[in-house]
Amino acid sequence: MREVILTARGVVRYELPDNWLSVGHCCEGVEIVPHSTSPISFVLDVPDYLRLDCESLEVRSREWDEAVPAWFSDRDFFVALRENRLPTPQEWLDALANRGISAAWRYFDGPATPSGEVPPNYDGYVGHLAERYHW
Repeated sequence: MREVILTARGVVRYELPDNWLSVGHCCEGVEIVPHSTSPISFVLDVPDYLRLDCESLEVRSREWDEAVPAWFSDRDFFVALRENRLPTPQEWLDALANRGISAAWRYFDGPATPSGEVPPNYDGYVGHLAERYHW
């Protein structure tokens, strides 16, 4: 997790919609406001738009690891990777087979697809237990 703390000084403009509150949301992006008369002017997506125009801005941050509780499902699972690359589709099938799980890749609602035809980022493909579906 990363927390960024912004301390603005000489605030000229601060806009955020009324009754807006989003606990635990992360910033989705920042846009610089062109042609502003303030030295610093930007809009944060937090998830609604926060506009800030000010004279100076102090930025502090801290990072930490946060354990995410397991989500129980008889159908879905998520994996945290320690490497900088995604396993290939065949590596997934091999790893599951080594644990006695027969799996297959499907493109959305289609039939089983050979792992060599699945893109490296799995875009549009889902791994399923092979015995759940009859192709």
